[in-house]
Amino acid sequence: MCVMCNGGTLEDLFRILNLQIIDRGFAIVPVSTRTGNKGWAYTIGLIDSKDHPEMVVAGYPLDVAIDVLNQLGAAVIAGDRLDPTGRLAFNGLEIGARSVHERHLRGDLIAGWHFYYETLGRHDLVPRALQVVLPDGGCCFEHQTTQPRLDDRRHVPFDGPNRQQRRARPRTSHRRSI
Repeated sequence: MCVMCNGGTLEDLFRILNLQIIDRGFAIVPVSTRTGNKGWAYTIGLIDSKDHPEMVVAGYPLDVAIDVLNQLGAAVIAGDRLDPTGRLAFNGLEIGARSVHERHLRGDLIAGWHFYYETLGRHDLVPRALQVVLPDGGCCFEHQTTQPRLDDRRHVPFDGPNRQQRRARPRTSHRRSI
């Protein structure tokens, strides 16, 4: 999946992204974590082609994330818009969207976006993104707990336990005995 992991160069990556964006109006960049199939994927090109925020799917298997972004990206290119305040029916599921916090946009979450537009010399675009929030099977998208909250500046994706896991841990006392 990853051009660089398969021996490609930055020029190869740029060429592939550029061809995808020219061909269909956006490209998808999958990012795998060390733990395997889960990670995140995001779009490049929607801001420039449709003045629509880029989209991110995080904490789901990459094949699902890519499929969701392919379908939603095509819908955006066709004229639809994903709204962070509403809900959307997608393939029989109710999904939601959250605005990604600026801290994540400046970090490595969408590093390929920054690389692509810097290579083009496009310093006029400001990164914006929506996190596509899918239900985890047990709850609706608002009450799921398995996906990182990218609208929260404090949350660091995939780094340590999530909120529910932290609450479940027993508290330890930090008193020193004399």
